[in-house]
Parts: sequence; C-alpha cells; structure tokens
Amino acid sequence: MATSQKRKKVVKRRNLRYHDPNSNNVILFYHTLKSEKKYFNALIVNESFKGIACVIAENKPFKKNQEICWQEAKNIVTPCRVAYCRKIEKGVYFLGLNLIT
Repeated sequence: MATSQKRKKVVKRRNLRYHDPNSNNVILFYHTLKSEKKYFNALIVNESFKGIACVIAENKPFKKNQEICWQEAKNIVTPCRVAYCRKIEKGVYFLGLNLIT
C-alpha cells in the first residue's frame, strides 16, 4: 500500500505592510515628453518599506518600469518605478509602485 506524503505549504516572506490612518491619499507625478510635470492623486491601499499600492483614476494605464515620483512634502520627492498597473474599471487602475533607492 502506498503511503501518502504530506505536502508542506511554502510560505513566502513578504514585506511588512501597513496603512497609515492619517493619510489616505498621495500626490504622484510623472514627466511628459515636453519635460512638464503631470500631477495626479492616488488613494493608498497599503504601504511597505519597498513600495506602495494605490488606486488611481486616469485615462490611460501606466507601463511596467515607467518612472513616477511621489511628492511626499513640498521639498521631498521619492522616485518610484511601476511594478504593475491593473485595470479595475474603465478609467480606474490598481497601481503598484516600487521605491527606487
């Protein structure tokens, strides 16, 4: 009779994720071909030490590895790279950003 082997569940380590209840949105921007800054708002889903996930309302999706900047404060800008951009509904996207260090 064959014995059944128990399968071990593989647990992947993930970055610590948190959500700051005091801030629900962020200001993001990207540079156009004419070197102009195009600003837009995003709702935060969660944050980690390496990135941020948010929901945006834009007419076009962003491409993977496209650079976007996070305007944290007046003089603090954090460069980010698009990890993914998934369509939720028409004109609404789920955007994952990796912080560039």
